[in-house]
Amino acid sequence: MTNAIYTLFVFLGIASLSWSEEHRSCDKILVNGSDAWEPIIWRNEDGQAEGILLEVTQEVFTILNIELEIARPLPWKRQLRRLTEGRLDMIMGAYFSEQRQKKYLYSDPLLTEEIRVFVHPEKWFDFKTLDDLRGRTGLRPLGGSYGTAFDQFARTNPKLQEHHDGQALTNLIVQQRFDYAVFSLWDGLINARKLAVSNKFIPLENNVAVNQVHFLFSRKWPCTDLLPEINTTLSKLKSNGTIKAIQKRYLEKFGL
Repeated sequence: MTNAIYTLFVFLGIASLSWSEEHRSCDKILVNGSDAWEPIIWRNEDGQAEGILLEVTQEVFTILNIELEIARPLPWKRQLRRLTEGRLDMIMGAYFSEQRQKKYLYSDPLLTEEIRVFVHPEKWFDFKTLDDLRGRTGLRPLGGSYGTAFDQFARTNPKLQEHHDGQALTNLIVQQRFDYAVFSLWDGLINARKLAVSNKFIPLENNVAVNQVHFLFSRKWPCTDLLPEINTTLSKLKSNGTIKAIQKRYLEKFGL
């Protein structure tokens, strides 16, 4: 009888602890994001997060009374791995892809971004479809996903390489060591201005894609039932102009 009572108390204690941990985790959310995706989300010289989506994230979780904890900077693929493992709750900003949808949960879209082909003027060509990139050497950001069509193209095109550093990627185009780079329009223009090479790193006219930007959640986050409430909050922030105002302020800051 004594052993049975002891076992019962142990079980109740574990159950209580488990509930307490889950409850506590819903009072706080651990997030991360790209360290070099201006003006969407990036890390400044002090390693602090900045950007449109940081402010949107703060707005959302302040309204929901959930404490925001920002994880230390990590490479993009390591963030995705931690999201898969449940060691990270949310990534502030990701494009949609069917492959990612199998592993993670998406919020409703927050904003829209154009994806462009950037070239040195001496390597200009008429770009209309992805087939126009075949036979040319290209670069794209490491781990970047630009939609189903582009991702399929990238997997079958050995002349398109990934690079981990956006500014180094820009310089490789400026030096004409590659024919083109695929980049988000805003990020590409900002990199070129920072490096004072805007006349040597130019976007071609047509989009590779127009991508919507989402929050990306771990399926192991114990509070996934809050996703409808998060989406409702995002909808209100879009309809009342809050997200648009934040975006406008950052675009003006970078002269876009």
